[in-house]
Amino acid sequence: MTHRRCWFGEYTCDSGQCIQAYAVCNGKNECSDGSDEKRCLPTDFVRCGSGSLIHRIEVLSKQLPAFVI
Repeated sequence: MTHRRCWFGEYTCDSGQCIQAYAVCNGKNECSDGSDEKRCLPTDFVRCGSGSLIHRIEVLSKQLPAFVI
């Protein structure tokens, strides 16, 4: 499959697919190969009171209480 060159504001997946740059490290695989989530830093996630990890965007969107790990 041939992919186009990504535009400004887009992220180039390892597969060559283009996705919106804001979708990188959001806890969801937008790239068909998952490469948009492979290089995320631990600061992209927070630890909930229950001990589970959740992506920081989910915390912000739902205003959940959590601790940054």
